[in-house]
Parts: sequence; structure tokens; C-alpha cells
Amino acid sequence: GLQSLILFPNPNDGIFRFKLNSSKRIQLDAQLISASGTEQYSKKGIVVDGPVEQVIELNGLESGVYYLTLSNRDGKLVRKVLIK
Repeated sequence: GLQSLILFPNPNDGIFRFKLNSSKRIQLDAQLISASGTEQYSKKGIVVDGPVEQVIELNGLESGVYYLTLSNRDGKLVRKVLIK
């Protein structure tokens, strides 16, 4: 399953990357949600088979706390993202 999740830079200006590594082939859905619960970004069906890097570019987000959620049927991982 999923072995690691690294998110950088954090804090950022709305452009950031996350690196994933999985010991077996899995599919994940990604969501970025504001602290008030509004979805700002969504991508379904990210295939992870070994190391994978994804870039998220979201211009014009208000400064604040957001949550990146990666999920599939086996569970979910949540990381806090600070937009400055």
C-alpha cells in the first residue's frame, strides 16, 4: 500500500507538489478542501505504482489553511496545507 506522502513547499502560494510512493499499484482520489469545507481541487484516479509526483497549481486561493485528502477504498490520508 501507500508508503509515503510528502507535500512541499508548505506553506506555499497555491502551487505545490506532493510525492507518493506505494509498494503496490493503487488508485487514489485527491481533494483540496478549505477550512470552511469548500472543495477547491479534485482529481480522481491517480495511479500510484512506485514513486509518483503530482503538481497542483491553484492561483487566486485566499490565504489560509486547506486540507489535502488522498483516499481510496482502503482509507485516507489528510495533510494540512498553508496558503500564504
